[in-house]
Amino acid sequence: MVQINRAEINRAQINRAQINRAQVKSPGLRERHREGRRQGILRAAAELFRTSGYDNTSVEEIAAQAEVSVPTIYSFFSSKHDLLLGLLEEDRRHMRAVLEPLLHALPADPLKALIKVAQTCLEQGFVDISHKPIWREISAAALKASPGGRESALRFQGMHVEAFQTFLQGLRRDRIIRRDLDLESVARSLYAVSRNCFRIYLMVERASVADLRAMLRKDLSTVFRGLLAGEHTVRRQTKRSARR
Repeated sequence: MVQINRAEINRAQINRAQINRAQVKSPGLRERHREGRRQGILRAAAELFRTSGYDNTSVEEIAAQAEVSVPTIYSFFSSKHDLLLGLLEEDRRHMRAVLEPLLHALPADPLKALIKVAQTCLEQGFVDISHKPIWREISAAALKASPGGRESALRFQGMHVEAFQTFLQGLRRDRIIRRDLDLESVARSLYAVSRNCFRIYLMVERASVADLRAMLRKDLSTVFRGLLAGEHTVRRQTKRSARR
């Protein structure tokens, strides 16, 4: 009798442990499923905004494309306008995953490395930059957003500024740029240059991604020359003089 009771107790303890493990695992699984639905909604919205245009796309069509209900969409996003900010936030997530390893494997040439960082910040996100109409809507949505939405847009900007600043810190350690520079200010300036190139690209209908890259290289090269430490400027001038 005692042995049976012990066996029952052991089984009860095993069952209780299994339940506890399931309770620990299930929230993570639910969260992954929820995140998968969110990304599916955003992918559907991006595709429909691209093919049909933002104004001509309804929430019902997005729900059908994502294979979810309309209430499910509203459980993630308060409005169709909020979907645009969701695309911006998702772009930031994708960009961060790309930028972190990139900053540890940049080209040796500092100017090429700078251009690589800037191009990555513009091009390697969730929404393809060749889809200009979507980016025009996203840019407008960020400006018209509620305080919470504007905070999301500022996080997007801050991630890019942080990437530039990390890059500049490496140049300072290697004594390539002037030591008197305020790196945060310079990083914001580099971000402003790259975003201005992107704004021009969005405004000029005929401008291609190749045009954007060429403009980015030209403008960043102009700014970068002002950052160089004196010894690097002299060395470059000496090399040019020697070739003459």
